[in-house]
Amino acid sequence: MCNKLKQSKLYQKIKYIIQQLKMKIQNISSSNKNKLGILSAIVLLFFFSSYIMKQPHTFVGVINMERVREMAEPYKEIEREKEKYTQIWRTKFRAEQEILDEEDKQLAIAQKNKSMKKKAFKVALDNLQKKSLALQKKYQKEATKIMMASNSVEKQIDELTLLTIEEVANKMGYDIVLTNALYAASSIDITHLLIDELNKKSIKINYPDPETLTPNDE
Repeated sequence: MCNKLKQSKLYQKIKYIIQQLKMKIQNISSSNKNKLGILSAIVLLFFFSSYIMKQPHTFVGVINMERVREMAEPYKEIEREKEKYTQIWRTKFRAEQEILDEEDKQLAIAQKNKSMKKKAFKVALDNLQKKSLALQKKYQKEATKIMMASNSVEKQIDELTLLTIEEVANKMGYDIVLTNALYAASSIDITHLLIDELNKKSIKINYPDPETLTPNDE
């Protein structure tokens, strides 16, 4: 920008005006120099503003990433894989929970009928509570594994999305692309262009098996 400015006719004109002003300043009294300095600044600002106004417009595009993650096929595929493993995990959890519920039911009957000694009942109840707590921890662990699997593959798709944003920007002539703006006119919203480009790409989603992952707290 600086080299182009120095080579422009406008720069040469500004330089000439500055030289003329310097000559005039040398010939006037010091009491008026401050006023002339202010006038010089105003003149320079005017010419510089004129130069900026003549430059090409900056084209800005806005992308709603939340909508991209909802509608772009790669992100939808991640959600499908996540839901698949979540259903498998929930089925296992329900089966184990039903066993514990049955044990709890039998203990309640034994307590009501007084068919178990107090010591034996207390031991059985403690064991049931330990099993229930262990199942809850297992539940949380499995949920963490699925989240880790989703995050790992989502990170890969995010990187691809950034490259695709650059492709769309270059293709459409955008100088700046913003994401998740508080407000943007529909005329500069290019979310649909990004979604279309992502959907055109043949992207293989390598969703890892959550069972092969280890949470960080272990």
